[in-house]
Amino acid sequence: MTEARSTYVRRGSRLRNQFFLGIVCYNCAGIGHVSIECTSRRQGFGIKNGQLRNYLMNAGSGRYIRRRWSFREQRSYAINCFKEIRNQKCQDIEMRQTEELKQQNFNLLEKLQNSSEDNQSMGSTIEDLRKQLDKADRQQSALEIELEIGRKELDRIKNEGLRQEIDKGKLKYRDVAVGEDQSEREEIYSAEMERRKETTEMKKRLKKLQMTVDEQDEVIKVFQEDDEFQQEEINRLTEDKEGQRNMIERLNDELDAVSMAGVEEKPGRIYGVQMANKEVQGTKSKMRAYQKDHEVDNQKLPPGHPCHLCKRVFATAAYLSNHVEEHQNSTSINIKKVKGIAAVKETKRTECEEKAYWKAMEKSVEKLQQKYRQQRIEEAGLAAGKKEKVRENRKDEKEKNGIGELGGGQQDVAKTCFLTEIGQQALKCSLQILWRAMVDLSTICLVE
Repeated sequence: MTEARSTYVRRGSRLRNQFFLGIVCYNCAGIGHVSIECTSRRQGFGIKNGQLRNYLMNAGSGRYIRRRWSFREQRSYAINCFKEIRNQKCQDIEMRQTEELKQQNFNLLEKLQNSSEDNQSMGSTIEDLRKQLDKADRQQSALEIELEIGRKELDRIKNEGLRQEIDKGKLKYRDVAVGEDQSEREEIYSAEMERRKETTEMKKRLKKLQMTVDEQDEVIKVFQEDDEFQQEEINRLTEDKEGQRNMIERLNDELDAVSMAGVEEKPGRIYGVQMANKEVQGTKSKMRAYQKDHEVDNQKLPPGHPCHLCKRVFATAAYLSNHVEEHQNSTSINIKKVKGIAAVKETKRTECEEKAYWKAMEKSVEKLQQKYRQQRIEEAGLAAGKKEKVRENRKDEKEKNGIGELGGGQQDVAKTCFLTEIGQQALKCSLQILWRAMVDLSTICLVE
């Protein structure tokens, strides 16, 4: 017995399975069929069908006071249940099977009756569908004939090379289609036309963008050329300034030499004064012609615009030209006096008067130099402001138009560049006039 019990409790044994250890068989627990062994065990307890499993699992509790089965009894009960179910069939199982077969036969008969009715109704529908199919086949054959005719006409038109008839044939070919084919062809045709329109619009837009890019490149080239020209002008003006300084020094030396010399050498400077007057007249005529070429309506421009500066420069130049004319008149009178009274001895000025005169001349020269420096500083500021305005206008145009066409900002910048050039040339002319006036004053003083 000990050996047997040791085998029952062995690990991995079938006896540790739930169905072997439990006092219930597969038939009673899972399917609901009752075996003879189960009914024999159930007698005398007053237990209804379906309550045996709960009673056996809860044996010894509640109203059914009974000792718990041993392991051997449980095993023997389960084995007997398996043997009985395996070797013989119960009447209950056969009855259930017959009832199920009867029910299945009844359901099949009902389905057959319903299917016969459906077949009769479907027969009529099938005949209708056949008629419709015949009709559709006839329509399709007619359409195929028309399509062949249309294709032949299209081939003839293509061979003849008539574009208008081809378009008419396309429309006719599209109108011939019926049903879904017509809608599909119309959709395809419309989509293709929209695609062509989009492509043409994109091509036009690309051409415009290319034109704008070319224009911007031209403007950039113009600005670069203006910058180079301005740099050349600045270099040339610096050279002129150095030359004028050297000339001022030379004239100061000549004035000192003349002041130290006698009156006999003074009449010999008349020819130099006449040449200086001719040069002043030439610069005045150039200034007037330049002013006529570059006239601008300053009333419509804002107060801070460079054109107003140009206007002020022209005004100062006109004032200086009038001043130079007065000095020219006085020099002509003095020249006549010198020619008529060459032999007359002139009274010499006193040393105090000469010193005061030369001090005034030096002050006037210094003032002219300061004015020239201030004008150069203003020119440099205008050039820097022009570059900043160009950059700002380019940024504004990029922000507004993206890649678009030239806006008003670049046109304003171009105007300002043009007007700054006018201002520079006007300042240059005014400086030349001032220099000539200074030379005239010095020569007049020498003659006197």
